[in-house]
Order: sequence, then C-alpha cells, then structure tokens
Amino acid sequence: MNSLLAAMRRHKITVLKGAHDLGPLLFMREVFVNPAAAGAPCPSSRPLAKKMADAVPLDGEGLIVEVGAGTGVVTQALPDRGIAAHRLLIIEKSPLLFAHLRQRFPHINVLLGDAALLASMIPDGQRIDALVSGVPLRSLPFKESEAIVAHWRRLLLNIAT
Repeated sequence: MNSLLAAMRRHKITVLKGAHDLGPLLFMREVFVNPAAAGAPCPSSRPLAKKMADAVPLDGEGLIVEVGAGTGVVTQALPDRGIAAHRLLIIEKSPLLFAHLRQRFPHINVLLGDAALLASMIPDGQRIDALVSGVPLRSLPFKESEAIVAHWRRLLLNIAT
C-alpha cells in the first residue's frame, strides 16, 4: 500500500478517505495523461474480463501471461476462473497501474514492463499456455502494433516447441 500511495503522490493523485477500489480513478488519470496508452475511455468491464478468462485453458503447467493488465479486472477474472496464482505473470507498463496491481494482487507475479519486450520477462525455457492482452494495439501506430504481435508470435512459437 505504501508504494501505491507514494506513486500516487508522485503523480499528484488525491484519493478520498474511505475509497476502496482505486482502479477506476487511476485509470482515468492515465486516460487524461496519455490517452493513446490507455486505448479506451474506461477500464475493461467484468463481463468482458470473464469472457476473456473463459477462453484461457485450465489444464497445463505453463504460464498464463497477461500484458496490459491496467486496473486488474481481467487479472481478477483469471483466478476466479480457477487459474492458480503461481501460473500467472502479469505485465503492466504504467508505473502507477503497476503499483496498484502489486498492492491488489500480492500473491501474483506482477512486473513493470513493456509488452514489446515480453521475451525478456519470461524465464528461460518457461512454457506459455496462454497470452491474454489488454494492450491497446489499435491505438498504437500500425508498425508498432505489428511488431508487438510478431514478437509475441515468435515468443509463443519458440517456447511451445
């Protein structure tokens, strides 16, 4: 909690006393500061998160990697579906949202990083069973989003074989 509050102070965010879920407030701050990075005017909904999590296979021992976790709506839906916390690797680029995710999910491995550099965050030889993306690819320049998807494809093919 202290790291989240420190990050909020650095970014000049004031939270009302008694506020329980800071996610939407933090997301709105990100939208105003860098709309292209947020990619949407509001966080993913719980029904969308459930649909995304339902597509993730329950069997397997490999990692379930979520990139662009934002406020953690999809992150929450994954263990709600039955995915064990030790299989989850969550990547978030925003330092503010990263601090929020670390505080919200203390038993899940959450890393501060860029989806375009995903391979550098995967332990050597670790298999990935699913890649869940909240990265706003359509908000990025085409060449950049194309490069990210190609990077993910190479990573998944190299680890899966």
